[in-house]
Amino acid sequence: MVDDLLGVVDLKDAADVRFLNYSAGMKQRMAIARGLLNDPAVLFMDEPTRSLDPGAARSLRDFIKGEIVRKRGKTIFVSTHNLEEAEELCHRVVIFDEGRIKAVGRPGDLKAALGEGSKLSDVFVHHTGKKFEERGGTGAGATAPGFRHDRRGFPHRGGGLGRRRGGV
Repeated sequence: MVDDLLGVVDLKDAADVRFLNYSAGMKQRMAIARGLLNDPAVLFMDEPTRSLDPGAARSLRDFIKGEIVRKRGKTIFVSTHNLEEAEELCHRVVIFDEGRIKAVGRPGDLKAALGEGSKLSDVFVHHTGKKFEERGGTGAGATAPGFRHDRRGFPHRGGGLGRRRGGV
């Protein structure tokens, strides 16, 4: 079974390589293989393409859609701040903000409710009232695109599709 799963995630040739020497994409695929070991009906994935370059992220999304969902028939819950990824991978989305559900539905239906040309990020802004702010510069107080500062001065995105309760 292990050999089969390594083949499924395209790591059969790297089976004897130490995990420490794996690339970020290989580590993500290995985590998926571990999750599939006991053949669960449902998988939970938290930020599955985090830290991957665009090509590796594309390959992983294609793998999730093709191999895990279509071929194996698995249900996957994806927690991500990447709304484009959520739209591509998910048949239904839930937008959380401040620990509360703000919107639930199919991405197309949620966007259509706002009008032609709307994106899932527009749905997020509409239901949360929060905008992705962009602050430039590299000095003190500079924040990466899409982030703003919380009440304690730490950068954060201000919501998303999942949020840990009790934290900021």
